[in-house]
Amino acid sequence: MDLNTVWYFIIGIVLTGYLILDGYNLGIGILSLFTPNEKDEYRKQLLAIIGPHWDGNEVWLIVFGGLLFAVFPPVYAALLSAFYLQFIVLLLAFIFRGISIPMRDRYETISWKKFWDLCFGLSSFVIVLLFGIIAANLIRGIPLNENGMMKAGFLMTLNPFAFLMGFFAAALLSLHGAIYAGIHGNSDIRRFIFIMTCIAWAFTLVLAILAEIIIFNYAPGNVVKDNPVLFTIFLLLLIGSIAYILRSAMFSRYLRAFFASIILIASVVSLLCLYFFPYLLRCGADPSKSLTIYNAGATAPAMIVILILTAIAMPIVIGYSIYVHFKLKPSGLVQSGYY
Repeated sequence: MDLNTVWYFIIGIVLTGYLILDGYNLGIGILSLFTPNEKDEYRKQLLAIIGPHWDGNEVWLIVFGGLLFAVFPPVYAALLSAFYLQFIVLLLAFIFRGISIPMRDRYETISWKKFWDLCFGLSSFVIVLLFGIIAANLIRGIPLNENGMMKAGFLMTLNPFAFLMGFFAAALLSLHGAIYAGIHGNSDIRRFIFIMTCIAWAFTLVLAILAEIIIFNYAPGNVVKDNPVLFTIFLLLLIGSIAYILRSAMFSRYLRAFFASIILIASVVSLLCLYFFPYLLRCGADPSKSLTIYNAGATAPAMIVILILTAIAMPIVIGYSIYVHFKLKPSGLVQSGYY
């Protein structure tokens, strides 16, 4: 395995880590949109559940962007130019999501709280939707010129498959968030969480099947023939984790369901990486203009230096994330005890 391939999988692992950790925060934000109007206690619990970790988990997105900039700089530049408006909206959504949590309790008026609750939920949904839209266009392939820059407009990135992937991402992370809320939520909110888990599970299953069929057709190679063992393993993990999530939720074993949800997210990312290796930005019209891990990579000495620094820093980051998740419990909540 060469150095470029190693970095391809490291960046994939970091992206998976972000989706797992900040994914449940975003999913809970989406779920907050569906809490009954008269149940303000539900919204308070959901905010308390993500309270200790939501801002720390976003660090993984910064790590992902930093590694992409350092190891595959042309891809980083092309992404920003290709999806400039999407990233601006994404940034605004992150800002509104961040300020909505502390602003909610500044005043006790019902209209004030409802406004910031809506901002929190909608911004979470917009973030996930845009992630899905961007991913869909990368899967389909984007028109690139000779310099590796996109030469298409904003409206060209909005297509049925893009919205399918956006809603699939929303359903998947809503399921992930509902399961996490099931671990920490008390008896008052448990029935609401179970209903949301079942609904999100059903949407995830249906949209996953549709997305898999379409993505399989977009894949530039034949992954079944090229990597039959890895393809079979990841596909079986995906199917098994979806089935196990529902079974665990039926018996209120949310901790087990959460680990299955982690496997589900990791399987989805792994299959995408397998489908499109070694492409990073694929030009659908002219594959010769595509950016791959080889023509878009930094120099070998730079990759080695960054790899050494990453090998030192990542165990510390991972260890700290594990530590704070065990030590910092959601404030004001009673552990459900259902494992």
